[in-house]
Amino acid sequence: MEQRNRPTTILIHSAPYGQKDPAEALDLSMVLATFDFKVNLIFCGDGIYGLLKNQQPDKQKCYTATYKSLPFYDVDPIYVRKSDMLKQNLTDLDLICPVTSLDDQAVNKLIQTSLQVWNF
Repeated sequence: MEQRNRPTTILIHSAPYGQKDPAEALDLSMVLATFDFKVNLIFCGDGIYGLLKNQQPDKQKCYTATYKSLPFYDVDPIYVRKSDMLKQNLTDLDLICPVTSLDDQAVNKLIQTSLQVWNF
């Protein structure tokens, strides 16, 4: 695979509030996509909580609704690690936007074929 055709993978592990990591990951994904970079956005661990519906954070901007706009930036599909969804007893119906669930092997393959990997 040519270097310029390899995607950048962004892994969001962090819970959505109390730190800026998930918001920075969202900003990075939109900036990269704006400049025609292919982006794999993967939610895993506590990061999946950022995709939950009906969030009302105290004293912080709720940026998670922005995830619905990611297809307009060609950040699509949005991935979630299936094993983490199961651990947290969540289904696709609990989430604010459509996602594609990946098993651990598929997540690892996306990471291995990426030009860059960012962890948030």
